[in-house]
Amino acid sequence: MQKSKKVTIILLIGLVLFFLFCQYILVKLGGLYFYILKPICFVGVVLIISVLISSQIVIHKRRNDIVQYCLITVLTYMVIYLVSGIFPGFGKNPYDTSLKGIFVNVFSNLPVIISLEIMRYKLVNNVVKKDRTIIFILVVIVFSIWDLNFKSLLSGKIVPYTIFTLIFYNLIPIVVENILFTYIAQNGDYIPNILYRGIYSMFLWTLPILPKLPWVFEAILSTILPFFLLLYIRYFVNSKNKIYTYVNRYEENPKGLIPFSIVLVTIIWFTLGAFPIKPVGVATGSMYPVINVGDMVVMKSIKIGDIKEDDIVGYKLKDTTVVHRVKEIINDKGDLKLITKGDNNRAEDADPVTEGQIVGKVIFKVKYIAFPTIWLHSLYSGREDVGVETGK
Repeated sequence: MQKSKKVTIILLIGLVLFFLFCQYILVKLGGLYFYILKPICFVGVVLIISVLISSQIVIHKRRNDIVQYCLITVLTYMVIYLVSGIFPGFGKNPYDTSLKGIFVNVFSNLPVIISLEIMRYKLVNNVVKKDRTIIFILVVIVFSIWDLNFKSLLSGKIVPYTIFTLIFYNLIPIVVENILFTYIAQNGDYIPNILYRGIYSMFLWTLPILPKLPWVFEAILSTILPFFLLLYIRYFVNSKNKIYTYVNRYEENPKGLIPFSIVLVTIIWFTLGAFPIKPVGVATGSMYPVINVGDMVVMKSIKIGDIKEDDIVGYKLKDTTVVHRVKEIINDKGDLKLITKGDNNRAEDADPVTEGQIVGKVIFKVKYIAFPTIWLHSLYSGREDVGVETGK
């Protein structure tokens, strides 16, 4: 069959209906769908598309280079992700990482990944050059619909937090990834995408523990790295184009983004507490007028034995960092404990602070720059009563 924009659009519409049928109808079958019907259905659909789009798969000369870029990026992502988990800690992997569980995940999900990428490759290349842009956009939209799975996303209560996370944690990373995969499929083939997605999925399916990263940092990592990879592959593809001039290659060389990416990762690790100093946004007026709401205080790690009376310290209480002044240091049978109080509070904090709670000693503050962080936090958590006054 000749390349056809009309046929491709009809197939994309059919694919949307198939995705929605899986997400809204077949999913009700539970394990039967997830473990058996889903891989069978996707393999069946890719076979149908392959029959209707009978053009031969072309092995591009660029494949090996693009594969290398993809492997480097996904391995970099995995390393950054794991190292970042050292600071906030790790938690149990929600996937079943037993040998049986890994086998089930591979059998039920890997055929879906392979089928999706072959479909993407077939569809995005089934048009003549003048129609490539519109089909590119439609393919990105259609495959993003599958990855987003609106039914599960919108099953909960719609509040500002869910809208915010839907956009920044789900929508933007998924759209960026699908732009990347579709560009690779259009300018290479499906193998780099399968390797990228397969390696990352195996990483998630096999590790017994995973980092407990704040969703904001996961969203940044899962957006920035695919975006950088897209820029590198685009630069590589254009550099092989004979009409692409040396001047353009120089101006668009993405190597200039490397320092930015290093700074970004450093900021993430700094915020997670990778370094001896750590920033904390102040959300209450308990330390007014010394520290105001919206100020960012920077604390350095310190042992409880090095803390003196009148120092301002941060300590953990119910997953919240409290920043108060040390009023008294007591020795409880050899264990040092701190009596703390907010300067603007009427009473001392209810319980003494132990060494295990200490986050650090405040060494300086930056006025008012923490308001965006406080606002973001309020969207998804709400203020919790941690048992201390928050200022009159």
